[in-house]
Amino acid sequence: MSFLTRAAKHVYARLPVRLVRRNSLNALLEDTARLTAVAARQNQEIEQAAERIDALTTDRDDLRHQVEAKLAEIETLTAAYSGEISRKQNQIVGAETSIKNLETHVSDLTRDIDRVTEALQTAEAQRDDLSVQLTQAQERLVVVEAGSLERDKTIVQLRTELETLGDHVGKLETERDFLSDHVGKLETERDFLSDHVGKLETERDFLSDHVGKLETELGQVKESEAGLIAEKSVFLNQLDVARGAIVHLGKGLSAREEKHSAPETPPIVTEIFPLPHGKKFGVDSDEDLAAIKQKKREWVHEHLSCPACLEAKIKAEGDDLFCQSCEERFSVTPNGTLNFISPKLGIDHAIEHTDNVSAHGYDEAALTLIKSVAEGGGMVLDCGAGSKNINSPNVLNVEIVDYPSTDVMAVGQSLPFQDGSFDAVVSIAVLEHVTDPFVCAKELYRVTKPGGKLLISVPFLQPEHGYPHHYFNMTREGLRRLFNEMGTVENHWVPLSQHPLFSLVWFLAVYRVNLPPQTAEIFANMKIGDIVDSDTYDLAISDVGEHLGRDGRWQLASGHSMILTKDG
Repeated sequence: MSFLTRAAKHVYARLPVRLVRRNSLNALLEDTARLTAVAARQNQEIEQAAERIDALTTDRDDLRHQVEAKLAEIETLTAAYSGEISRKQNQIVGAETSIKNLETHVSDLTRDIDRVTEALQTAEAQRDDLSVQLTQAQERLVVVEAGSLERDKTIVQLRTELETLGDHVGKLETERDFLSDHVGKLETERDFLSDHVGKLETERDFLSDHVGKLETELGQVKESEAGLIAEKSVFLNQLDVARGAIVHLGKGLSAREEKHSAPETPPIVTEIFPLPHGKKFGVDSDEDLAAIKQKKREWVHEHLSCPACLEAKIKAEGDDLFCQSCEERFSVTPNGTLNFISPKLGIDHAIEHTDNVSAHGYDEAALTLIKSVAEGGGMVLDCGAGSKNINSPNVLNVEIVDYPSTDVMAVGQSLPFQDGSFDAVVSIAVLEHVTDPFVCAKELYRVTKPGGKLLISVPFLQPEHGYPHHYFNMTREGLRRLFNEMGTVENHWVPLSQHPLFSLVWFLAVYRVNLPPQTAEIFANMKIGDIVDSDTYDLAISDVGEHLGRDGRWQLASGHSMILTKDG
């Protein structure tokens, strides 16, 4: 016996006698048949939804394979271009070394030419001196020839001396000719080397131009790679939205059959970029991850301040922590996480247990900030970090849930750190979930060092979502007011992960999963113009508006009202 038949008989058994007389059993059986047909149509719609889920999964896998193949191709091209650039740069270095050696050789030859020229000039000066002496000797010979026998002896001596001087002049002229030939050879070699240097410089310039072209091409490849990564991030976000809508469609259908409220749609999960020097859970060894967490615990102990009394007098006492001022005690979880959420803080700030998993990554702005701090050896506070798949030694993950990546459990309104402890603070999709964002903003500012930076990301037009309370969405003026008179605003923008299209798709997906199946199909087939151009009040009282479930109304409400009675 089917569920609907049993239900019909159960209802029939409880009907008043007059109503039983007025409605025959045949009428109830007709209702049963009609309900059975409705159930069959719902089962068919569930099967169609499952087929759509399979199709979307196949499309998602194909898209991922395409992106991975393209990234692999880019990595191969990048490696090839990098190798080519390295080889060309090595050739340039070799050419420049050869040029320097040849220039040194040319310089040495030039010095040799100068030295030989100087010697030649000295020899010519000696020759000139000898010529003068020879002339003087000839003049003396003429005088002596006019003299006596003594003169004859002198003539013989002078002739001998003259012959000796003539031989010496001949030798000097021969040496001069040799040196002139050697100077010519050296000058020819110098000219040849100068031409070779010019050719090498031309080749170096050509190689430099080629390297420049390769670097330009490599830059274009990197820009293309960055574009593909950004496009991949967009596709991943779109897949997350579609996946969330499909999952909650199935859960919504199951919830209707079980007469439970449909679950909420989680926020969009953006791509998680790698952190500087981080270790990946499930890939790197447990010892490496434990060493990173231990090093961060040691850093925390040096910068602790009691979240209850704000005194920096917290000491370790066994496995627990103890404040010497207010005697408040804090524990260490089995994961080695320092837990600063005392029962009183948990009650004051509405901390409740949840099975929801918060997991969001870092966009380019957050990653750039973290890298700049990490390169300087500083520390970044990620307040409301969620569950991260990578643990970085320069990022302290603070959460209210003890995820494997959590370093410290604390509430944002009472952070357990001394003033000016962190070089930078990151808070992504957190301030909408705290009971008092103004107090939390002051705490984030308090623990930042003078000159440090705060990166804050909050929702504006997003459905109600998240851990188990969602208190505040903010306009741009609201976020500025939250940090009024707290430093200088360097930039205030709408990142890609918070593009208006995400809000539009998110709203439509949540709206559809909170409608009955037949109405959801009508809504899905409507055009944007049908919605925008229609009378909103007429649309609100139509099936599409009237049949929206209670959870959907609250998650997507344009506004809401409340009446209070003042206590007596």
